[in-house]
Amino acid sequence: MAIDVVNITTRAAEKSSKREYRSNNLLPLLWYDMTAVGKEGEEAKLVVDRIFYQYYSGCLINFSQANVFLSKKYFRHEIAIKIEKVEELNEIFNKLEKTPHEKLIIVSKNNEILQLAKSKNIMTCFYIFVNDKATLHQAITFGQQHSFVLIKFKDPTNIPLELVIAELQHTKTVVIKEIDDHEHVDDVVNSMSTMEFGVEGVVFTPLKSSTVDRMFKRVEEVFMGQLTLETAEIFETRPVGDGIRGCIDLSLMFNEDEGILVGSTSQGGFLCCPEVFEMPYMNKREFRINAGGVHSYVFTNGNRTQYISELRSGDSAMVVDMKGQTKPIPIGRVKLEKRPLRIIRARFASGEEISILMQDDWHVRIFSDQGKPLHLTDLKPGVKVKAYKANSGRHVGVPVSEFIEEV
Repeated sequence: MAIDVVNITTRAAEKSSKREYRSNNLLPLLWYDMTAVGKEGEEAKLVVDRIFYQYYSGCLINFSQANVFLSKKYFRHEIAIKIEKVEELNEIFNKLEKTPHEKLIIVSKNNEILQLAKSKNIMTCFYIFVNDKATLHQAITFGQQHSFVLIKFKDPTNIPLELVIAELQHTKTVVIKEIDDHEHVDDVVNSMSTMEFGVEGVVFTPLKSSTVDRMFKRVEEVFMGQLTLETAEIFETRPVGDGIRGCIDLSLMFNEDEGILVGSTSQGGFLCCPEVFEMPYMNKREFRINAGGVHSYVFTNGNRTQYISELRSGDSAMVVDMKGQTKPIPIGRVKLEKRPLRIIRARFASGEEISILMQDDWHVRIFSDQGKPLHLTDLKPGVKVKAYKANSGRHVGVPVSEFIEEV
């Protein structure tokens, strides 16, 4: 997927401008370590040509590579140069007089070098290898003095990263984690959600096209999901008798503006309401949605669906908020029980119809078009609800372009 790396809003851009802004629905800043490419083969060079048009906003280079990257070809990208000596920094100053670069960042372990760069109004990044408490403390103390702090960790645990994120969350310092393993996509994704909101940036350098594909797919699924929710108007609601319905229990607590999309057909679903609101007769179950009959489609990431009857502990459910932003959350349990059911039918302004069978009880709820919880037994024709309209027709959960009619 091609993307304008200049105009995209990243976590780093938001934090550096708004300080306390936190959102893991935004992409982190992504840098590519160009110092690793020269040692590899042709495929790595092809990857480099590709990544600067797919989310990567900058690169990490050595001083010896400055002539190549401080050129008009890379004027749109952040160029982070590792500097070890004051003499190298002075040479960079001379180059900038001939070829200015507004997105240049000086990266160094030497705080004196960084302070000198700051005196010239150049962005700075404190670089450190964290392997004990002392270096962890330095990462926080010196990191907060600069626009960026780039940290390479000795051990695979994210505990020290959590401490850095916590200490620097109310500063404008952008926290960047360097990931050495060129194949470790899981580390990228986990770093993006450490302490819930994750780091603002990652240095990750895949050397194979297949790894790039795998990373972008994971990142898009986990952090960039977006659906267009619409208003649908109920035109029928009535009891239909007993059936088996499923409650979906997630491994995370829902927010009050989040739910799961469920429907009886692949044409679309209702935004079903979790048990996050107070009830007079029972405790809240903020992790649970009373979702519907076992035949129901649950809309999941990647434009797919699964039947409630198919869902198992460890599968992923797609949580959707009122703005249509999505995130995959692990399912902890699906509980199937026999209960009285009620059918709800609704129609979009464009004419398409959707339906759902849910437990026929007052405490079961779906969201109104304004995001308010509506008791199922209080629904009447004319009530407007929040819903999702999809292209109808599925085969094993995958959209298909063939004649399929569901009623």
